Amino acid sequence: MNCGKGNRLNARFCDGCGTKLIDREIDPVCELFVGREKELNSITQAINDASSGRGRIVLLSGEAGIGKTSTAEIAIELSTSSGFKAYSCYCHEAAGAPPFWPWIQLLRSWLDNCSVEEIEALPVESIGPIAELLPELLSKLAKQPSEEIYTNDEAARFKLFDSVTNLWLSSSQSQPLMLVFDDLQWADASSLKLLEFFAREVEKRAVLLVVTFRENEITRTHPLSDILGGLSRCLGTLRLELSGLNLLEASQYFAIVTGESLSPTTVTNIHDRTEGNPLFLAEMARYLKNESSNNISFKYQKTDPLPLPKGIREIIGRRLNQVSADCNEMLKLAAVIGRCFELSVLKKLCMGTLLDSEIEVLVKEGVKAYVLIDSHGFEQYQFSHALIRDTLYREIPLSKQAALHLEIANILECSLTGSSDQNVIPLAYHYAASLPSGDQQKALAFSELAGSQADKMLAFEEAAEFYQTALSLLDSKPSVTHFRLNIVMGESLLNAGESLKALHAFRQAIDIASKLELSSDLARATVMYEEACWRPGLPGHVAVRLLKTAYAGLDSSESLLQVQVLASLTRALIFTGDLEEAHRVNIKAERMARDLGDPSSLVFVLLSGLAARWGPERLTSRLAAAREAIDLATELGDVKRRVDLAGWYMFDLLEAGDVVAAFKAFELQNHLAHQLHQPYWLYVGKLFRATLALFNGEMKASENLAMEAMETGGQLIGQDVAGVFGLQIFNLRREQGRLHEVEPILTEFMKNAPSESTWRPGLAILFTELDKKELAQKEFKAMSEDGFSCIPRDALWPGCLTYLTEVCVYLRDQEKAAELHKLLLPHDGFNIVVGACTACHGAASRLLGMLENVMKRWDEAARHFESAIQMNARQGARPWLAHSQFEYAKMLSERGAEDDKAKSLKLLASALDTANDIGMKGLIASITNLNSKITGSSTKINNAKGLSKREIEVLQLVAKGKSNKEIARELYRSENTIANHIHNILEKTGSANRAEAVAFSVRNEITLD
Repeated sequence: MNCGKGNRLNARFCDGCGTKLIDREIDPVCELFVGREKELNSITQAINDASSGRGRIVLLSGEAGIGKTSTAEIAIELSTSSGFKAYSCYCHEAAGAPPFWPWIQLLRSWLDNCSVEEIEALPVESIGPIAELLPELLSKLAKQPSEEIYTNDEAARFKLFDSVTNLWLSSSQSQPLMLVFDDLQWADASSLKLLEFFAREVEKRAVLLVVTFRENEITRTHPLSDILGGLSRCLGTLRLELSGLNLLEASQYFAIVTGESLSPTTVTNIHDRTEGNPLFLAEMARYLKNESSNNISFKYQKTDPLPLPKGIREIIGRRLNQVSADCNEMLKLAAVIGRCFELSVLKKLCMGTLLDSEIEVLVKEGVKAYVLIDSHGFEQYQFSHALIRDTLYREIPLSKQAALHLEIANILECSLTGSSDQNVIPLAYHYAASLPSGDQQKALAFSELAGSQADKMLAFEEAAEFYQTALSLLDSKPSVTHFRLNIVMGESLLNAGESLKALHAFRQAIDIASKLELSSDLARATVMYEEACWRPGLPGHVAVRLLKTAYAGLDSSESLLQVQVLASLTRALIFTGDLEEAHRVNIKAERMARDLGDPSSLVFVLLSGLAARWGPERLTSRLAAAREAIDLATELGDVKRRVDLAGWYMFDLLEAGDVVAAFKAFELQNHLAHQLHQPYWLYVGKLFRATLALFNGEMKASENLAMEAMETGGQLIGQDVAGVFGLQIFNLRREQGRLHEVEPILTEFMKNAPSESTWRPGLAILFTELDKKELAQKEFKAMSEDGFSCIPRDALWPGCLTYLTEVCVYLRDQEKAAELHKLLLPHDGFNIVVGACTACHGAASRLLGMLENVMKRWDEAARHFESAIQMNARQGARPWLAHSQFEYAKMLSERGAEDDKAKSLKLLASALDTANDIGMKGLIASITNLNSKITGSSTKINNAKGLSKREIEVLQLVAKGKSNKEIARELYRSENTIANHIHNILEKTGSANRAEAVAFSVRNEITLD
């Protein structure tokens, strides 16, 4: 038994639940499946991979009628025969379907087919979000879940996406799972976002995800365009573009259907005209079969005009001509309702012209002709193909279309029961489509109501569209309604991650409030504008100007709003780089908030000032502000502010060098982020862990955590996740001595980057590491003009300062060393922390000592190196401890005072121990070279430290070209044991592969004692 939902023409499996349809008549023409051997072989391999736990995504594309659905249905048949559970859904192109409709279909199918035990096994925290899409789930539960409270819509939507994803992943643990999304080009934007979220989790699961879509309908601005790009980048994605059947396949098709062989000329002409499109061919085959049954000869000479249509609408016209004129007229009315329609609505629309019994007869006629598909007793029908509905709809004059839409809207409105959860989206569509002759006020009201309903469903993209429709129905004169709609539309866009569009909406609201002289509304709109600016990290210059104007329009009676504007202004100024004015504004806002005695306002003010992360001069005051704000937020029970504050506090504690306290702040932040389902802070938490792992010298863990962070961040919109990941990997590869791997990519990238790009110091350090002095000199000179003013003073400035210092030291530029020393001095005593804990370069005093060495200020350099060694050792920052020891040894060797040689060799030995343990390949080479220079000997120091005797044995056999199997046989060990030894060798030597490990052993003369 299938679920009873409506299915497409000749579907082999139910569109509602994926059950195989065995109890319905099949049109033999459409049932025929010819060709696609290559595609089916690829899909079969994807099924095998998914069955083994290597999730796969199959993207089936092609024009309308090319056979995407049929191919997907065959794929379902293949998967179910291999033990998969298969569910499919169909995306409707007509307006009126609720947001997340494809997912609702899948969830209903799951609910109809799963056991009570499976339902009861759902995590309690997931039931509420899933029930938002699937209310009937609650009726299956013995105990109702408690309602969860979310601090914002972004968190609620993340929890919804996470809950739905986990439901399917859990389902795949007991039996391989296949999900099919048919005609994805018609899916609503929210469904697409959820699909993108889900697809990222498929890779290591027993899941096969099949998506069909029309490639020619996907424009650059189509919502599916970006989603397809993301899906294509997922590992295990297979993209299959279906084209028309070839001439031989078309000939076979016609021979099977008609029972006779057509002349090669006729087949060629038909194939040329249809381009092998299976839908065209199916319609033509059906026509030929009917002609044959009527004893009409179908033989043509080469010069005879073929009775082929010029386009698909003419083919569909022949299908429609098979039904009566009354049926055609009834179908036209149904087409106005939409692709899917309820029989009760159609009966009311036909009232006065047709009896209910007559309509039922005509509907059955449409079903018999495969123009309509029934829903097996649900009194719901749909057109078998979108173009059939489109053809009928276009035959109706425009003026009559509008009148019919109005009549349908009235029918639907009369059926409203007053329930708050009743779907008003079809009403909004029909009232809007009835214009200009329809009821504009109702179109406006229901569009706004539909937007609000979509917002509650977390379908922010659809909500924004409805608000935009409502705005388009207003006259051009600015009004309070204009203002309100722009604000709610901007909020929806902001929640959807469309920051730039949100900025435009808020800017419209600001202009309207200005014209209407609504000072309070102007202030609120500018605060929202600034919120849309800083989330994706946009410069704050425009927001500053707008906030200052808004503040000037407020009077003393609006003091709480004044504080809010000043707090936003603080943050906007920080994002312009004007930290001094931001500090002054923040002081004023703090004083006002304290005078008002409003703790909530004070928390917001204190929080806003914490964004000035690159101002070490005020680190102590930032730490104090964070502690006070956290205490206040705790007293207020403001969990949302607490997670924000814990995040900023964590950054500052790491900069202050209190790693233990920073980790405790991370634990609090991570706990609250999970509690509130905060995706941004979950992402930042993983960034922090990746940074801390590298800070502690855990190379492999750092790389894995960076990749995890990128995966988590991929769910966010408006964040430069790829750039952050690139920076973390850049720093990691540098420590591993593998920067040569990124040189071509970074060099090509910088060709089109602006001169003030924050990646330019990275390119200079790359040339430094690769000993390309002329290129490093060229980049450094370009950046050092006018006091390095081309480098933005933003969250990345500390990292840029680090790279610039190391390049300057490499070039031995004493003049610029003095300039950089002045810029770096405020960081003395602190760690260099970049951005939202994207990187931490250890104690800044190491860099100061390096610059002082260039300037030959030996005593100051020694003091700073001693300080760096002490601070990095205390923090457990092993890589930076080794770097500090090496740079100190280098300075001592250059100074050449009494006892400097002995001390430098001792420092090098200690640094080498650490570098060997961690796998800092680049530093190991530098230490070796400096050691040889100091001792005057080319003898290699023991770079094999950290490798066990067995690992050295394995490495020597690898150097002889032996495979794991051969090594295992020679050493009487299992292949798995040998594989583990090789993994450890690569880890300890900082090698990317076996060849690099061999080169390491040769370069360092590694032998058994």
